[in-house]
Amino acid sequence: MANNYRQIFKSSFLIGGASGINMLIGLVKVKFVAVLLGPDGVGLLGVFNNLVMLVQSCVGLGLNNSGVRQIADANTSGDQKKIAVTLGSYRRLVLITGILGMILVGAFCVPLSKLSFGTPKYALMIAFLGISIFLSVIASGQTCLLQGMRRIREIAIVNVLGTLIATAMAIPCYYFWGLKGIVPSLILLSAGNLLVTWYFARKIPIPKEKLMLSDFKREAFSLIRLGVCFMASGVLGMASAYFIKIILIREADLVVSGYYQAAFNLSGVLIGFILTAMGTDYYPRLVEKIKSREEVNREVNEQSEIAYLLGFPGVLFMVVFAPLAIHVVYSASFTAAILPLQLFMLGVWGRIITWPVGFVLLAYNAGGWFLFMECLGALLQVGLCWLGLSLWGLNGAAVGFGGMYALWGVVLFILIFWKYRVRLNNIQLFWGIFLGGILLFSLCLPWMVGNFWIQWGIQLSLLAGACLLCLRQLQKRLHFSLVELKQKIFKPSQNG
Repeated sequence: MANNYRQIFKSSFLIGGASGINMLIGLVKVKFVAVLLGPDGVGLLGVFNNLVMLVQSCVGLGLNNSGVRQIADANTSGDQKKIAVTLGSYRRLVLITGILGMILVGAFCVPLSKLSFGTPKYALMIAFLGISIFLSVIASGQTCLLQGMRRIREIAIVNVLGTLIATAMAIPCYYFWGLKGIVPSLILLSAGNLLVTWYFARKIPIPKEKLMLSDFKREAFSLIRLGVCFMASGVLGMASAYFIKIILIREADLVVSGYYQAAFNLSGVLIGFILTAMGTDYYPRLVEKIKSREEVNREVNEQSEIAYLLGFPGVLFMVVFAPLAIHVVYSASFTAAILPLQLFMLGVWGRIITWPVGFVLLAYNAGGWFLFMECLGALLQVGLCWLGLSLWGLNGAAVGFGGMYALWGVVLFILIFWKYRVRLNNIQLFWGIFLGGILLFSLCLPWMVGNFWIQWGIQLSLLAGACLLCLRQLQKRLHFSLVELKQKIFKPSQNG
């Protein structure tokens, strides 16, 4: 069991470390963009990036997510023909969608320019973005292949190298060509990512098998069926965020909407970072175990435990240091967003609890149920935001986010147990409730203790205690000792 905990932690550490390095490289790149291109360049780059991501998401049909599931399933079967058919079909489908995206952007470059900028003068630049979209779709497909085969180390290397190469090629474009260098930089970025992913993906042995048209149709249908559910889920997420903004603006004003958005964005940064890191390996690993209900239960519970122990200190940290975070990331004028940020952490904790269980639907290829749960989540989020805003203003809207995860989580747990007999064991339920109780107590302190410094002192003590508790529990599960680590680091040289 310790080996499985270590695998979970190792994969999370690798992907999380790579993401952290990428974040630092990204900050350097943003600085160069701001200095070399100015506000106009930052705005233009933002529009082009959003356009590339939007088209890539639409033509991609969610294949990156469904592809991971199908590739992992084929790899687990050990059937060489099935592996060859799945990989061959997936690669051809990705190639088709990439070409389609490039053609569509080229064909509609003038309307897209008018829609984005109100003028057709950027049409040629948008047309050339089609090349970036094509290369990005192919590169994403190669990354999906690595994830499906659980090549976590290679994915971490790809993430860092791709970002380094892209930054190294983009900065000269900005320096020599200014605004005209933005599109070439995006094309070179996509080409660099493709080169790195291809280098590692080509090392994966793929059985040679002639792909029949009937096999391709069958596999493509399976990939698209689940992929479309992922794509619809993304659309639902964007739609719910859009309607929430409309509600906030109409029921309150634009300023309140700004406070809500600032708090919401900040609340998900750290936890999204952790969950993304863990999910890279967890999803294909769970697919490998779907033949055994006992193994699926074990994977879900062990992943939940690691998610709690890694995620809770981050949640409590954000509660304690919310005032500092708001002032550093935004400004003193965003003080009204501090309490909503703290209240959002209730929903973030609900997200951590439900996150490992939600993957069960994807692992079992239950696209219909997955889409149903996504629809329910979107409706609950919009509805409870409106209700909370009506009752308690901006703070109520933040509480509605936590209420959404509470109700949604109950439905999810019932559905997963009814369909697949998968449930959290008593240990995970204890941790979820116990740590959630600490979080709730910390949030209630301002109303229980009048003096700010006493309140903050108690919260700091809770944070320190929670960090030590979670670290100790991680040590027990990983059979890992800080003393041993210290001894290894400071071990005298044999030659000394």
